[in-house]
Amino acid sequence: MVGYEINEDKVMKVITVVVNDKMTLEQAGKFTRDYKRLTKTIDSKLFVLDIDCTAMKVVTPDLIDNLGETFKMYNEPGFKKVIMKVRHNNILKMQLTRLSREARLTNVEILNV
Repeated sequence: MVGYEINEDKVMKVITVVVNDKMTLEQAGKFTRDYKRLTKTIDSKLFVLDIDCTAMKVVTPDLIDNLGETFKMYNEPGFKKVIMKVRHNNILKMQLTRLSREARLTNVEILNV
């Protein structure tokens, strides 16, 4: 996988995002465009955003601001629920929780899987 995957399941009403541990700026820009294009075509209030963060590592200080902007982008469409899955990494889970709070992403559930 290169950077990310994003898929839509119209029957189950789930948008699935799989995030790789590293993403270039070019890939991040393409992800943003793909995400915004997809979320404009659905009634997001009926959908769950399911984000697989199991390949992510602890976020370094130089990337925190970029990830914070991504969380704000996750909040914009008004999904029914946002689920983030991490692989038993309490530091990463705390970082994602803080970023969610700062982005006012109140309907988020961060799960250890």
